[in-house]
Amino acid sequence: VTEPGYHPVKLSVSNGSHSMEFVQEKVIEAIGEETCVLFNGSTGCLKVPANPAMLLTDAFTFEAWIMPTDRGNDRGVHLRKVFDKSAASLTFVDVHPAKNDKALYLAIKFEDGTTGHFYTPENSIAFDEWQHIAVSFGINGVFMFINGVQQEVETSSSIGGNLVDNADNNLVIGASINETSSKFDGRIDEIRLWSIAR
Repeated sequence: VTEPGYHPVKLSVSNGSHSMEFVQEKVIEAIGEETCVLFNGSTGCLKVPANPAMLLTDAFTFEAWIMPTDRGNDRGVHLRKVFDKSAASLTFVDVHPAKNDKALYLAIKFEDGTTGHFYTPENSIAFDEWQHIAVSFGINGVFMFINGVQQEVETSSSIGGNLVDNADNNLVIGASINETSSKFDGRIDEIRLWSIAR
């Protein structure tokens, strides 16, 4: 990609006797010499197939740049999944009656059968602006950062040990683990995932 603007992605598939080509329009947005992935809130997601390197157990750190798109005041209840690996998922809460609005929500499923719920403060994430986000889980607890600033994490949960086994779960970016709900609406860039607490 050398020109600013929106660009398609093409996949060509052949079994030797038959060929097919799939084109998705406006998947990549180039900004000058930079690129990012654009999610439209209704179709598509990124999927990293399950493999041993993607196993999250006793610690992890996830970080990315996000820019949620503001669709106006008629959004209703709207959760936008940043990433989901079943045992751990990070969501941008647009509007929800039981969660902080315009905030990050981290859910972690523990070995003891409990689920931890962790939030950044209400209005900690802005629409239509690039923000760097980072979440870290380990023996010392859960830490969440926005633009390098540690956030006050709101929770009523305790740490219930290691995460449940997620070796067979894909890592899904921009949608829930089933790839059909909580679609992200906006841009995500420079995703990083570590199996340690940073």
